[in-house]
Amino acid sequence: MADVGIIPSGQQIAAWRQRKQELEAEMLSLQRELAVVSKFLEAVDMAGIEESGATFATPANGTAQHEEEGNMTEAVEQIVSKHGKPMPKAELKGLLRKRGFKEERLGNYFYTVIMRLKQRGKIKVERDGSVGPTSYAKVFAE
Repeated sequence: MADVGIIPSGQQIAAWRQRKQELEAEMLSLQRELAVVSKFLEAVDMAGIEESGATFATPANGTAQHEEEGNMTEAVEQIVSKHGKPMPKAELKGLLRKRGFKEERLGNYFYTVIMRLKQRGKIKVERDGSVGPTSYAKVFAE
């Protein structure tokens, strides 16, 4: 005959059902908290605030600017616009270094800046990865 195993008692089943409800409630609470934290981080990313502890000042014009080395987003937009045509990201980073941006800011944060400017329609990222002004893309894409 086949071994049936241990059959749980009604009390054990009730305890499992209760624990399942508790876990589902906890999961719902955690999902809500995750949504709130995600929104906070999204706002932080949009504001350009970093984890490094660097302080930011908000001038009267409302543009966030890093106290130590200026606003990278603004600098990238100026460099790309002045250059007038697409340039490799390595060249853009070199120009940012000349403006005094530190090497640690030219890693992940650099790509965050590129992504934000692209999403805002301020720059165009070409298929080869080079970065150019949107006006160039509009004129020559046709």
